[in-house]
Amino acid sequence: MESGFSILVVGLPPGGRFECVGKLSYVRVDPIGPGIRLLKGVELPKSYLRDHAKSLTALIVPVMGLISWIFPALSFASALVISSCLTPTDPVLANAIVSGKWAEQNVPEHLRLLIAAESAANDGLAYPFLYVSIKMLTIGTEPIEIAKFVWECVVYQVLLGVALGAFLGWVFRVLLQRAEARGFIDRSSYIGQYLSLTILSLGTTAILGGDDLLAAFAAGSAVSWDGHFNEKSHESEFSSTLEVFFNCACFVYIGAWLPFHALDLERIPALVALWWTGWLEPDINTLGEALFSGHFGPMGVGAVFISMLALTELPPSQGRTDNQIDRVSASIQPIVSFIVLGSIFIHGISIPFFSLGTWFHEVYFKAKINAAHARRSLSSVSPFRRSRALPDERQGLLSDELGQRDQEEQV
Repeated sequence: MESGFSILVVGLPPGGRFECVGKLSYVRVDPIGPGIRLLKGVELPKSYLRDHAKSLTALIVPVMGLISWIFPALSFASALVISSCLTPTDPVLANAIVSGKWAEQNVPEHLRLLIAAESAANDGLAYPFLYVSIKMLTIGTEPIEIAKFVWECVVYQVLLGVALGAFLGWVFRVLLQRAEARGFIDRSSYIGQYLSLTILSLGTTAILGGDDLLAAFAAGSAVSWDGHFNEKSHESEFSSTLEVFFNCACFVYIGAWLPFHALDLERIPALVALWWTGWLEPDINTLGEALFSGHFGPMGVGAVFISMLALTELPPSQGRTDNQIDRVSASIQPIVSFIVLGSIFIHGISIPFFSLGTWFHEVYFKAKINAAHARRSLSSVSPFRRSRALPDERQGLLSDELGQRDQEEQV
């Protein structure tokens, strides 16, 4: 994440020049999302989604609704439109704490897997959240329109995306295993094939009008469902190389997209409350793990993509300041860009500060222990020093001397 923060600066000079919000703008980011989500789905252990469905549901659903409270100046429906853009935990930025040497040494495995699965899944679930808020803002609560929305968005887009992605992933897994068993494919080609699965799931779902983000994640989860693919790709660096490439591309794009001319910690309490109720067990067991998961909810390319999608779905502006649609259209990108920039900065410096604090803690206590040993050594040599030693030091020295005498007598 630190390297991504430095790469972000590369994209800053042309910041604000990507003012077009049409399909050309967000289609540049769109292929990156399914690629990362399929990688995260493939890296999950055997049957992870089934075994940890309770924790994932508690992470994704309640927290999505609580985010809408941070914009009290807008109406409830308007706040939902903006909060839907801030729902996704970006898998590109979260990659720094779920994979790599630092993550393996400092973050428990069950916590890394939970954050990876949540960051890959909730981007796709932001689709119905966004469309619900837009429908509430534009047409109100008419039963016919709500029923039409439920069919088009929830049933068709979301469920079709999940079902199609899972089916493609299952077929892909069976074909790869049979090809490997008959010697038609080697290990390097076996691992690299999920790039073609990404393109296949993305293109097929987009043609049918489904949720391509969830389709890619479902396809990756289906590939690794029996654990065979993880065994083959355990020592491979191919996925890490792809993630570094996606990191660079995303940060450069975000730096160029940020509208600085328009720029005139909501997860932590929610996750602490969910941890207290026990809904997150066994994935989050302590208060420290709840605070860590609540803090590392970075926002990046997912929020940028959803905000652009929201602008394309909103009706044209009418030029009225008292109109909620115009207020949302005018404020959605400044708010999202400011929070994305703050998220990249705060989460980018979190790991270096944590490492610095750990290093300082180790150096301080090592120096303290060395000083205590030095005092004990001096007091054991000098009678004058021994007489001025503290009571605890006297007791320690006396016990050491008695222990040495007992050992000599036994010998």
